[in-house]
Amino acid sequence: MDEIPPEQEVNAEFDPDQCALLHNELLARAVSHIPNAAENMQQNCIQIALENPPGWADTDALQKDDIVRFFSQLNVYDPRHAPFTGEFRQPDAVAFWNRTYGEMSDPDIILLYPTAFDIQQDAGLFLDLFTKRVTYGNLECSSLPASDSESWVPLEFALLKLLEMWDRGKYYWMDDSRTSILIRGFTPGDLEETLSTWEGLLETIQSRLDDSGEDNYRDPLPTSLVDQFRISPFAKAFLTRAKQPNFTFVAPCITAFTDERFEAIMSSELPDSERSQFIKRFPDEPDLYPSLILPLADGSLRLRTPFNIRERHLERLTISLLPGLYTAIDDKFADTIQLVTAQATDRDMAHKVQRPWGIGRAPRFAEVFEVWAGYVVDGIWEVGADGVSTGHEWFTDVETKAYRELHFLEDSM
Repeated sequence: MDEIPPEQEVNAEFDPDQCALLHNELLARAVSHIPNAAENMQQNCIQIALENPPGWADTDALQKDDIVRFFSQLNVYDPRHAPFTGEFRQPDAVAFWNRTYGEMSDPDIILLYPTAFDIQQDAGLFLDLFTKRVTYGNLECSSLPASDSESWVPLEFALLKLLEMWDRGKYYWMDDSRTSILIRGFTPGDLEETLSTWEGLLETIQSRLDDSGEDNYRDPLPTSLVDQFRISPFAKAFLTRAKQPNFTFVAPCITAFTDERFEAIMSSELPDSERSQFIKRFPDEPDLYPSLILPLADGSLRLRTPFNIRERHLERLTISLLPGLYTAIDDKFADTIQLVTAQATDRDMAHKVQRPWGIGRAPRFAEVFEVWAGYVVDGIWEVGADGVSTGHEWFTDVETKAYRELHFLEDSM
């Protein structure tokens, strides 16, 4: 897979007609279930931008022919606050600049697609009118990334990513609502991709082993066992379909479940554990349940206590304080990871930058399994008779930090 275009390509070619076409396709999907939606379509975005707020009509970038051509072709559905995707509302030219980002040192950056989450008034997809690149930002929490960083991607690329979210089934309408497009925690395609990359990881490790055993895999965990415990739907789906290897280590000191190990770990959780209490707060949102996917091979190893103030959240993430690879607490991207190491750290496999074209998320299991397979292929992880033989400290070693910083790729979601 190719990485997102390098940082230095800040002047990537901008096709205003193609970008407008992609925008209009996104809007058409957003209103496809609304009767007579076409009657409420307008193309007045550039006119409003030039008139509101006063003074911005003189902005040099907004006078460029390609930007005018782009905005003049954008369909806008009235009311302007109607949703656009599960992450954004459609452009509202009146809100291109406001009190927060209107005072930025670079006035040629506008909020093109405001966040769909009303609690964040200064967040969304920002467009640099000169480079025609976009990034996701939340100015209530921090400033925008540097304009020359990989946090910015071409507008056309971002719009294609949003269309892929529709195509994959990640975006969907809530019942017959005309105001709420939601994000599905995971889709069948997400699960199949995860299973495929998992098998790719196992095959890569197996190819490094000396023996050529004909039966290299064990059956997935039985559904009757997995259903006994409170874990997320994604975790259940993966664990009951994922082949299990006959070797021990699939990553440094990390292993796959056996039936016996799964039952023993899950049964060890006390009813009043922090994780149990967290789950009770969200009984109808199982995508939020932190769920162990791959435990540490050393079953006696637990996180040290007492936790300091920055570690206390680990109690609700883990089962009986056991380190391992968990699902993240994310109902919008339920197939994302939370790696909790034996050193009580949980940011040791993360993206280098914020997801450029939408709301933030942790790395997906599919991404991590593919990266791990690459570590084996490239010799970054050693493989012995029992699988990956590199020590668990690899995940927290300062010398390996660069390998643990993941990058968004051309086919990232």
